[in-house]
Amino acid sequence: MLLDRVVIVQDGKIAKIAAGSEEATVLGIWGVEPSDVRRLADGEFLMPGLIDTHVHAPQVRSSAG
Repeated sequence: MLLDRVVIVQDGKIAKIAAGSEEATVLGIWGVEPSDVRRLADGEFLMPGLIDTHVHAPQVRSSAG
């Protein structure tokens, strides 16, 4: 678990993760407006989206039999 971090999301993807102490610098470099900053409250956490990529083999009888 990463604590006290700045996460920059660009085009729906994580572009940068930096220490919270670097917030002002990182926001300036990335051109992030203060109004676009989302701060998490105590007990909240950030979790990237998960994609279920598993598949099942066709469940039909093989003709090679």
